[in-house]
Amino acid sequence: MTWEHCRTFVTTFANVMSLFFYSEIAALLQRVRTPLLEIMPLVFLLFFCLAGANLKLSAIPALGSLGAVYILGRSEGLIGCGRLGASFGRVEEKVKKYVALGILSQAGVAIGLSLSAEKHLVRALPVRLY
Repeated sequence: MTWEHCRTFVTTFANVMSLFFYSEIAALLQRVRTPLLEIMPLVFLLFFCLAGANLKLSAIPALGSLGAVYILGRSEGLIGCGRLGASFGRVEEKVKKYVALGILSQAGVAIGLSLSAEKHLVRALPVRLY
């Protein structure tokens, strides 16, 4: 065997072994993915309930007019863009009517994620963020 034959054999062997390991990893991922898909809705539900539980509604009046402008502007943008996207997508009229409310409810998700991120970043970073 020459050096060229050895190099060709090693390259071919490496490619065949990578296919073998890929199929093994794909099977392992499928075995892990199936149970996770069953419990993920529960995990999401728990996360958003716990994140929303930290929301202090008494702090909303302290935002003042700037907070009101932000909330109204964000709401109008979400509703308008939701309707516009539904129009571009040529969906049914009942979808156009309610898609904006579905998008608007995502504000709770953003609030929950920001509160959770703040809590974890304050613990992780040595510098105060505010």
